[in-house]
Amino acid sequence: MIRMNGLIGLVCVVFLVCTQGVAMPFNHTDEGGPATLEAAMIKLYDAAADDVNRLAGRAIRELAENPENRAATFREIRAAQLSAQIQSKLDRLGADTSKLLEGPLKNSIDAAIKRGDDELAKIGLPLDASIPGSGASFGLISGEVVEVIAQDTIARASQQITGSLSASMQGHAENARVLFRSLSTSSLTTGNPQAEAQVNTAIARGLISGNPTLADRAIRELFADGSDDVKRVRKLGNKYIEVGKATMTVRQYAMTVTRTRMREATVEARHQRLQSRGVNLVQITGRNSTNFCTAFLGLVCSLGPAPSIEGLQVVSLSSLPGGGPPFHPNCSKGTSPYIHELASSARQANALRASAVYQKRVASGDLLKPVK
Repeated sequence: MIRMNGLIGLVCVVFLVCTQGVAMPFNHTDEGGPATLEAAMIKLYDAAADDVNRLAGRAIRELAENPENRAATFREIRAAQLSAQIQSKLDRLGADTSKLLEGPLKNSIDAAIKRGDDELAKIGLPLDASIPGSGASFGLISGEVVEVIAQDTIARASQQITGSLSASMQGHAENARVLFRSLSTSSLTTGNPQAEAQVNTAIARGLISGNPTLADRAIRELFADGSDDVKRVRKLGNKYIEVGKATMTVRQYAMTVTRTRMREATVEARHQRLQSRGVNLVQITGRNSTNFCTAFLGLVCSLGPAPSIEGLQVVSLSSLPGGGPPFHPNCSKGTSPYIHELASSARQANALRASAVYQKRVASGDLLKPVK
């Protein structure tokens, strides 16, 4: 199941970037979606943010151009129109997102399922395998099983990505709505409608043209620096969005969500395929870094109920932070299928070492502590 612990869980560590390191001495292929999809999603959401800003800018400019537009009735009608126009953009954005995801998601997930089959072949599992205690078998080679896994994963991954990005854009849109309401009534506090009209014109021009400096400078003349309205204009002008406890640009968030959720989906699909073929164990693989997840390299984890292996403590993958790799945005860690009876002495040694490290960190409460 795709892990979605809420937007806060994703973005609290959004700026963690894995440093390049030395690869573990067993095979690992990074999971993930194509970079072209990330670029397309960034372009789509960047354009949507621009549209929201232009709609808000036009509405604000109308307040400044005609004094009669300051009437309460006009303000209420124009606010309702602005909300409807913005919502229309958001609805279209959601539909475009799902459509854009279909092809790349299917290709990536199909490739991940095939990679699971290839990995089993590489570790030497014979076609008619019957390994005591492993439950592993190649007897479930079924195109029907592959299709079910792929379609189920695609549907949920698409929903998760679309939902995450839509929520972020909703926040940006709400800032635009609140800003319009603030500016439409601000003359009640300034007492200088002419000066305020000039300020509103500058704010509108800045939002419409995409020049945040104009809008930011203008609103400082109307509100105290540091006020919510100043912050709101700054976020709109620079297309900043708040997600959980993090504030970042639309571009950063679109890239992070797309890359991380795609990687989660491909890992999940591959794991489901391994399970459909009777393989329940995987070993954490990837590159060394200073992030906490490096401590898990070599750890043997179970996808289902943990089996008993003499001398080795098997950890449930779902019990790891985030439910297993990727452990955080831009994480380099992945998994490789593990069958103890077929594993090389090096992999078995890594499994024992990682198990000892894991138990020590759990006992000391240092599971999320960076690796020195």
